[in-house]
Amino acid sequence: MTTRLEKFREYMARFNPAGDPRGAVRDDLYVPRPGRSTADEVAARLEIDPTSSHLIVGGIGSGKTTQLLIACDRLNQLADTRAEYIDLSLIHDLQGMVPGTLIIAAGLAARRHLEPGDDKVALEAGEQFRRWAYGHDRHVWIPFDDPGEPDDHR
Repeated sequence: MTTRLEKFREYMARFNPAGDPRGAVRDDLYVPRPGRSTADEVAARLEIDPTSSHLIVGGIGSGKTTQLLIACDRLNQLADTRAEYIDLSLIHDLQGMVPGTLIIAAGLAARRHLEPGDDKVALEAGEQFRRWAYGHDRHVWIPFDDPGEPDDHR
């Protein structure tokens, strides 16, 4: 049985500004601000011009990640768009970044959406990203002795 103290600690942890914003969005703790939010503006612009670039800046806990997650959800409602939020710090040591790290992370994210019956070229590209990422090539992105590929069962 959960004590009142444990319940309160769990409740307060949801409001931790250093916590994972995905949990707040998932648990419906995000309250949209009145008017157009950063997520609204970024998503609207990307709907019109998918190749546009955006820089979102702010202090720790100001809501940058939350806005990106909301924009990502909005973009994924479009039939011809697939948006992916990638927290590189969760899958790679940022101090050991090498050229190509961001491309490999994006390739691995795209690979997770492939199905066995998809285009052969796309499947081969996904497999190449996996080899680059997990040390089957001279460009080791994630150490070969890594315990497993995150969120990937292929």
